[in-house]
Amino acid sequence: MGPGGPRRASLPALTGEEEAWRFTPPADLALTGAEPAAPGSAGTVTVEDGVRAARLRLADGVPSAPELLDLPEGVIVAELGAALEAHEALVREKLYGLIGFAERPEAMNAAHWDGGLFVYVPRGVRATLPVEAILTASGASGRIFGRTLIVVEEGASATVIDRYASPDVSGAVQVSTVVELYVGQGAELEHISVIDWGAGVRHHAMLRGRSCARWS
Repeated sequence: MGPGGPRRASLPALTGEEEAWRFTPPADLALTGAEPAAPGSAGTVTVEDGVRAARLRLADGVPSAPELLDLPEGVIVAELGAALEAHEALVREKLYGLIGFAERPEAMNAAHWDGGLFVYVPRGVRATLPVEAILTASGASGRIFGRTLIVVEEGASATVIDRYASPDVSGAVQVSTVVELYVGQGAELEHISVIDWGAGVRHHAMLRGRSCARWS
């Protein structure tokens, strides 16, 4: 989905001596190189569903159509790739603004994400029910990329849940996720990550947020 192939190729490879990687060898996360072999499907995942304003499911990173259940007027919940087409100006203004192409892991995600969640809450709107994205890994894919972009304008509020789950897999599944959060002045955003991976899943997660004193 994302751009950045030439820029990604020009970035230096991680050595494991960088401060952020002193305790996790980059090779263990298969962040570079060929697609890891799929370990094979190891069953299904059952996720307890609560009451949600909207829900998006991504099976092995591949999204289905979002369930839009009880959204306030003006709130947008969409699959990120579809949002790039339907709300291009709104999405492109913020996408990759916090986590883009500076290092190889984030550039890999920017270049390869298969699906993701986009949430936009306009100025002054209060979304009382949570929005949830559920990314699952079955073992049918050896590498999975997911991405979330949330924009909450001035005086608005929302709760967004990113849920990750899998059964135990016999081999290894490598998961890379990125979450970018933009929160306007006087706005409230509660972002919750629920991680329920089974054995065999290795997850490299990146999350950054920005509080916008003056909305551009």
